[in-house]
Amino acid sequence: MKFPKKPSLELIEWDDASGPHSMSWRHVEEVPKLTRYKITSVGYVALEDEKLVRLVHNTHCGKKKKVRTISGYMDIPKSMITRRVKLMERET
Repeated sequence: MKFPKKPSLELIEWDDASGPHSMSWRHVEEVPKLTRYKITSVGYVALEDEKLVRLVHNTHCGKKKKVRTISGYMDIPKSMITRRVKLMERET
């Protein structure tokens, strides 16, 4: 992965998928109601295409202020994004 020279720091709100907390058999009256999981994530946009946004949470720069290593990233489907705010562009 080649990290962009000036990635934008963004806040992204998105709807996460949810599933059963237990895979055991339940009576239908015990099944919980539908639940919406609204997630807020902040990070640098490292990659993006027409369907996904890759958000990187931590970066480390070398001597030339070039991103050398990353820790923690997630790929968020754009169809699940409900709000997106550019907070700033990284200076390199």
